[in-house]
Amino acid sequence: MAQSANMPINAARRGLFKRLLHPGRTASLGPCRPPGARAEADFIDLCSRCEACLRACPSQIIVRGDGGFPELNFSAAGCTGCGDCISACQPQALQPGASAWPMGQVSVSGDCLANQGVTCQACKDACDLQAIQFPITLTTPQPVVNPDVCVACGECVSVCPVNSLFINPLETSAAGSNR
Repeated sequence: MAQSANMPINAARRGLFKRLLHPGRTASLGPCRPPGARAEADFIDLCSRCEACLRACPSQIIVRGDGGFPELNFSAAGCTGCGDCISACQPQALQPGASAWPMGQVSVSGDCLANQGVTCQACKDACDLQAIQFPITLTTPQPVVNPDVCVACGECVSVCPVNSLFINPLETSAAGSNR
């Protein structure tokens, strides 16, 4: 597809502007796709952009992204892992039976309130898996994400008052499973 050939250039350009607007943030590897997404190139080839996964998502976190391809937006909620999006995907760009977790890795930007001396633990409180901890220190505690526990569901992203959390998607293998 001609469109997929242009995507890395556009993504790199968008990443540059995001880094200029938010200098404390690490560059994202690209959009976070819905659970079960195949390797990016296969996903782009198979996805018909029919929006069935968007309509099927009870949390309404799947949105139209660049080029009309679905991606996850955690600004209002997190992913429950229900699998409704995978079931709704007729072209099987979202692979049935693929491990949906983890979808990515949570990163904390320099905008975090802890970096400004403000104690806030909203992300920790939202994490049912207790993947985010605030070690006891003599200064304002900083969030520490345990990558062995975190599934990147996005619940912490949706509650952060200063939008300092974001998810970098994991690279997927050719078989469609994560990591």
